[in-house]
Amino acid sequence: MTSPDPIAGAFPSHILTCSETGQWWMCQSEEFANNMARDAGLTKFKITELAQ
Repeated sequence: MTSPDPIAGAFPSHILTCSETGQWWMCQSEEFANNMARDAGLTKFKITELAQ
């Protein structure tokens, strides 16, 4: 159900969660998460910033 961060070695700072499927992805920036959601065609999703 989970996918690894596509950029190896990058410290994840955000989690992109699809509320329709429950899938989630670790992302290294909010901009990256937004781009990933758009590219995947997600319409119902949230981006959560991780505590540093």
